[in-house]
Amino acid sequence: MKNSKKVYIICLVFIGLLLPAFSTGTVGVSAREEIISLDVREADLRDVLSALAIKTNTNIVLIEKPVKVTFSVENVSPMEALDLLLKNEGLSYIKDGKILVVGNEQKLRDVGFTTATLTRFDFIYIRGNQLQTLINTLGIPVKSFVLESNPRSIWVQGTPDDLIKIKELIAAVDIVENFYLDDGEIINFAFKELKTYVVEPSRLVELIKETGIPLNKYVTIGNRLLVFDEAIIESWSQLQRVAMELDRLEGRNKTVFIYRFEHLVAKDAVTRMDSFGYDGLELLAFNFPELSREIIVICPPELEPQIYISLKAIDVAREKIKATITSASGSYAMERLKALRTILTEMSPVISTSMHISENLSGDSANPHYILWAEETPDRIKMLQELVASFDKKKDEAK
Repeated sequence: MKNSKKVYIICLVFIGLLLPAFSTGTVGVSAREEIISLDVREADLRDVLSALAIKTNTNIVLIEKPVKVTFSVENVSPMEALDLLLKNEGLSYIKDGKILVVGNEQKLRDVGFTTATLTRFDFIYIRGNQLQTLINTLGIPVKSFVLESNPRSIWVQGTPDDLIKIKELIAAVDIVENFYLDDGEIINFAFKELKTYVVEPSRLVELIKETGIPLNKYVTIGNRLLVFDEAIIESWSQLQRVAMELDRLEGRNKTVFIYRFEHLVAKDAVTRMDSFGYDGLELLAFNFPELSREIIVICPPELEPQIYISLKAIDVAREKIKATITSASGSYAMERLKALRTILTEMSPVISTSMHISENLSGDSANPHYILWAEETPDRIKMLQELVASFDKKKDEAK
């Protein structure tokens, strides 16, 4: 048989019993633009369903005892192949999202999605006792046990929906950063939790990703969003603020995007956009809005083009003015202002040739007084002044 390959099942689920090693069959699958051909001879039904689960991008749960199947079909979609296979075996399925529970029709009506099933999950980096502790901490309603002979696996019994949550949880924590070598102390995984009250956590994740926040390592349980990404946790206050704004009734059907300004800082942009009076428009600035050039825009979908035009209209280079940034007096005044000019050049888009230090304005060489001034747009002048003010604030806090 051409293009055939062995399909090995890592784990499968059954009602309340643990089976020994699974048998394998020969399964031939070829795909082109979502059209497949399937040819199996005396193959384990579980193997065939596993292959089709990959092709259909679903999680298939078998609640019947496995049987050997012989089946052949050509040039059909993966779902058509699944339907034909199940019909051939007198089986059907219940679908909920990406979960397919396969069994005979009577049993499916009886058990629905409440059947407690058992499956084994294998890890690469973490250990079963670590995940078991985390499952208990999060309150996921499943039963689990770890075999001493295989510490990098865990057996979990629960509903199909609960098992999908376990799978998502493993994807979030079984990463190289959590590689566990020591057989002693159990390491607790670092995570943060958000609770939603209006928007579903899955929808909140979509909205957060639309803002440009790279949220990847997470799990949703009930109305909780659990985040395991260390980079996100480090800036947790920012995510909390964004989530708070998005977790509203309007958040269910609003558009979210990031706008980056060329000339304006976020703080000034928000002030200017307020004057347009758009209904339903919310603008969120990131931390340090007096310096950041990005804002998160939340608006009704029908207003998005108009709001985008308005954002572009206010982001223009303004006429340059000459204004004082700061001043210094005393023996080392000149050195201080030169150092300030250097750091302002490094921390802002203003080049050093736009900033100037005056002559001694005191007329007293023993007690000189100088000013640092710049010729720039009002927005950039304000940015420089606020940067200097932040330096002085940090200096006062250090005393």
